Amino acid sequence: MRKYKILSVIRQSFPPKFSDISILFGREFASSGHTLDWVLQSEKPCPSSYSVRWGGGTAHVGPRSAGDGVLAKMRRHMQGFFHALRVFRLAQHDYDLIQAKDIFFRG
Repeated sequence: MRKYKILSVIRQSFPPKFSDISILFGREFASSGHTLDWVLQSEKPCPSSYSVRWGGGTAHVGPRSAGDGVLAKMRRHMQGFFHALRVFRLAQHDYDLIQAKDIFFRG
């Protein structure tokens, strides 16, 4: 069976809370020998991006600003947008598939 290398860019926080991400892709997909890398945004305030091994691949976690005001929310949206643009640099790593899901601005 062919092993796939996939990059998934989704509008979710790290660590992911949804079972389709954490169980299906994070555990089951990886147990089949596939590699799945992620581009996500930190769940908690974090000043800079970092990468960590997760679910048989690498999670590239973007920064997140603290605060509840309008400016803080706008800053988080912009941080998420610019972090999602990392896909263009990461795409040079011979991925078989690049998936982008829920990448849009919302209020």
